[in-house]
Amino acid sequence: MTPRLLYAGGTIGAAGTPLSPMPGPDFAARFERDLRPHLPAPVREVTLEWLPRPLDSAAMTPRDWLDLARTMATEGKEPLVLLHGTDTLAWTAAALAMLLQCYDPVGGVTARLPRRIVLTGSQYPAFDRSGLAEDSDGPANILGALADAAEGAGLSVFFAGASYQATRVVKTTCTGLDAFAMPNGPGRITPRPDADAAEIAAHLAAIDPYFGKRPLLAILATPGGAIAGQIEAALTAAVPPAGIHLLGFGTGNLPKEPGLPDLLSTCRDRGIPVVLTSQCLHGRLAPGTYTAGDWLADCGVLSMGDRSPASVQVKLHLTQALSTLNGWDVEIRDAFLLSNIAGEDPAA
Repeated sequence: MTPRLLYAGGTIGAAGTPLSPMPGPDFAARFERDLRPHLPAPVREVTLEWLPRPLDSAAMTPRDWLDLARTMATEGKEPLVLLHGTDTLAWTAAALAMLLQCYDPVGGVTARLPRRIVLTGSQYPAFDRSGLAEDSDGPANILGALADAAEGAGLSVFFAGASYQATRVVKTTCTGLDAFAMPNGPGRITPRPDADAAEIAAHLAAIDPYFGKRPLLAILATPGGAIAGQIEAALTAAVPPAGIHLLGFGTGNLPKEPGLPDLLSTCRDRGIPVVLTSQCLHGRLAPGTYTAGDWLADCGVLSMGDRSPASVQVKLHLTQALSTLNGWDVEIRDAFLLSNIAGEDPAA
């Protein structure tokens, strides 16, 4: 079955000064004129479609993830290659992996959309004024992603000749062609029954009123930073956060600022999950190793191991939606956050 292409925007279709994604019809015209004739015969007849409003991926929101998931669940069954900007590609990949599943009332995964979906993009625009841009990685990534989409199952990211699992991928360079990596290796994918489009559509409709409606607070620990002040401001905001993501030092260390333990405990009491990852790209958290991290668990902070920041933040949004929909208590909520639902935990 020949894969389909879906253009969502991003650098691969960018033009002008400063760069901005071309509208879908303009990208399609350039694709037909400059790229399709160079495609190998097996994929030369690939169908190209586009979103009504292509975006620079830096402008993507959780609501856009939900819309993309609806599109991919209900419009066709062929393998799909999503052309997407690189800035937030890892977030969209993780979101689609988690959204294109069905869940029971306590967060267990009951079924998964069987469609093969591959995300790709480029570090440099695919086209210039005269045709294909000679220095662009876009055409090669499209060809590679089309080949990748014809094999295997599930969601992945294809970039610079390599395929990565959707919930484990991280963008590691903003200029190099090998933009993505899996610093902590592959994740543990659990086989699930197939879900049909109607089941996924019903799941997405159920969480729609709650998904992405509350902000997330991500706090990067810095020497002399004021973590307590940021959390205090969030707790007094008109709309409380769906969750707080702490990015600590090393194996999961944070300065124990005056008042911070009480604020973290208040978050727990108010039903706002607080999770911890490391600022380091590689390695697994061990927050009890040092005194500087040993106090966090007593305040209800959950250690996310070696999960990618993108997968952690997407899961906080999903947790907020499912928790509100199903009336979860803290125990069910925390168990869901710590569970492996879409390969976000390491394979071994």
